[in-house]
Amino acid sequence: MRFGANPWTWPNEVQIFKPCRDLAYGHFMHWSGLDDINRRVPPDFGDDLPGWAYGLFFLRRFTSWDPSSRELSLAYLMSTNRPYQVQVMRSNCGCQLCNRQYAGRRRSSNRTRNRCIEL
Repeated sequence: MRFGANPWTWPNEVQIFKPCRDLAYGHFMHWSGLDDINRRVPPDFGDDLPGWAYGLFFLRRFTSWDPSSRELSLAYLMSTNRPYQVQVMRSNCGCQLCNRQYAGRRRSSNRTRNRCIEL
């Protein structure tokens, strides 16, 4: 994901989901040698390859912006492979520099595990 003040200025990307950081492996995504999700949840692919995430689709109705804290709460669907499932996800991002005119004002803390990096 990228935040920009306009459509032609794009800073570096911000990862809103990281399977290791967000404890997905062993819970709803398979990791070889860590769990048996690949055998318990169909379809069984017959191998022991780790899962991955793809296909993020935002749920606009459940996504919100708090202008006072400059925090974006993203709701989205995310597909996983190994096992093939759709997960309902939420990520909270402190967006100090979503609009450059606010640069230098209040800085966010890292109080949320799924906090996006400040650009």
